[in-house]
This record gives sequence, C-alpha cells and structure tokens, in this order.
Amino acid sequence: MPGKKSRKWVAAFVFTLSALFVAQSLASDVIPAADSPAPPVASDSSPASTPSATPVLTTSPSATAPAMTSAPDLSAGPNPSSSSTKAAAYALDDQNISMHIASTVLVDPRAKSAFMTPISLTSDSTILACISSPNLRFDAGVPNAVDSNEMDVLVGDFTNDLRITGTATFVLQAINSRNGLKISSISGGVDNKSLQIRFVAISESSTAAALCNQAMPSNNRIINLKPFDIGLDMKKGDVRLAK
Repeated sequence: MPGKKSRKWVAAFVFTLSALFVAQSLASDVIPAADSPAPPVASDSSPASTPSATPVLTTSPSATAPAMTSAPDLSAGPNPSSSSTKAAAYALDDQNISMHIASTVLVDPRAKSAFMTPISLTSDSTILACISSPNLRFDAGVPNAVDSNEMDVLVGDFTNDLRITGTATFVLQAINSRNGLKISSISGGVDNKSLQIRFVAISESSTAAALCNQAMPSNNRIINLKPFDIGLDMKKGDVRLAK
C-alpha cells in the first residue's frame, strides 16, 4: 500500500509539472514581451501622422493675384488695328449719273492750248472723274501750276492723266472753273486731237486709277478737238480813200 501511494504522488507531480510547462508556453505566445515596442495605432487625429502625409499643392491668394493681373483682357472693346484700317473704295452697283458733254470742241488751229466746253453733271453719289489723253495734258485748280494733293481729291494736275473726286458739285466746279478745263498739247497744236472723260459713282472719295476702268459705257465720253473753219489766205482788193 505504501508503494502504490508513492507512485501516485510521483505521477501527480509529473502531471503538475507538465501542465505548468504547457501553460507557460501558451502564455508566451499570447502576451508580448515587456521590452518589445508596441505597434503604432493609425488615427486620423494623431499629430505624428500629419508630417509624413503626402503634401497637397494649394494656391495661395498672394500667388494667384499676379497671375490674374498679368492675364490678357479678353473682354470686348475697341480694336485699334481694325479702327485704323480703312476699307478701299469701290464702284457702286447704281451708276446713275446724268451728264451732258459736247462730243466736239472747236479750237483755233494755230493754238497749242484751249479750254474745254463746260459740261453738266448730276449725281447723288460720290464721283470720280478720270480725264486722260496720250497727246494732251490738263491744268485744273491754280492756272499754270501743279496743284498739291493734300486732301487726296485731285491727282495728275498738269499731266495727261487727271483724276478728280468728290461730290458731283465739287467735280463739276473743278472742271468748269475759269472758262472750263484748260487743255494743252504735248506736241504741236491742240487741233485734231482727242481726250477721254469717264465718271464713276464710288462708295467714298478716292483717286485710285483702278476705279476708272469700272466706268459704265454710258458714262464714258470721247471728245474730239476740231479746228475752226477759217482760212488763212490773203485777199487783195481796191480801197478808195475819201477826198
């Protein structure tokens, strides 16, 4: 009996030691060691996480102000380039011009200059008068002098290609003043020569030579200079003297 009891105590002691070792092993797996650092806990309110976060690019008011002031103004406003650009004059579709011009002008066969017969002209539009001849030159404005074209209304003074622009009244006055337009021969006398006069209704005053080619046939005249029908023969006759 005493031998059985001693074996029971030994078996109980061995079981107790085994249970103790198993309990310590399980505890080491569950409970971390005291000297091991605890893992960081993520938190939105943690101030330590803010510096490590990815920086976000923001635009401050001081940085945006210069950019806004340097940006071009795209609002509607006056355009200097468009306002300074003047559209070219053009011939009107309505070329309703009333005029009366003699087709023949009688001149002295011995003369080298003459005055063209006055003409009549009526139109509500701005007019360009083109007067040209291969053998004659024309003097308008100041007599026997080349007029300056400061207002761009008269070009070709004292040449064989004269152009006058303005209202019908202004053009008519420039042609008919001082007994009519003065005509001078470039070589020889003025007789048996001719000139061409064309009128064009245009959008605005212009002396552009290209506009002369847009005159309608009805506003185109050829004027011939014919000599007077006079003879230069000398005739003799008796003359009685009173007593």
